[in-house]
Amino acid sequence: DDEVKAFYKVKYWSSLFERLDNDLVAIKVFDIATNAGFDDGSTVLQGAINMCGGDVVVDGGMGSKTIAAANGLHAPLLLQHICDLQFKMYEEKIVQTPSKSVFRTGWTIRSLRVPT
Repeated sequence: DDEVKAFYKVKYWSSLFERLDNDLVAIKVFDIATNAGFDDGSTVLQGAINMCGGDVVVDGGMGSKTIAAANGLHAPLLLQHICDLQFKMYEEKIVQTPSKSVFRTGWTIRSLRVPT
């Protein structure tokens, strides 16, 4: 457990997610990235930023423009859009690969969960 925590902290959290000002946004996007893949986590964040009126390229990267845009938004609204897009992302995965429907209940619960 400690090795896994250290790996994720060094590889992902310290280099990317801690740059997000709101811890709840960071935790939510980190959860998506570790569950579905880094590109999916970043894409969901970028889509949510744009739904909040931001203007970032949805390219699956988490560069300085994405971080700055996220940090400039009202976190509760951003979190709601992240949850909505996370749910949509998982539903699209099931459409693309119907055998993944066995994960629907868990993915739905995960999508609705907002960190506290």
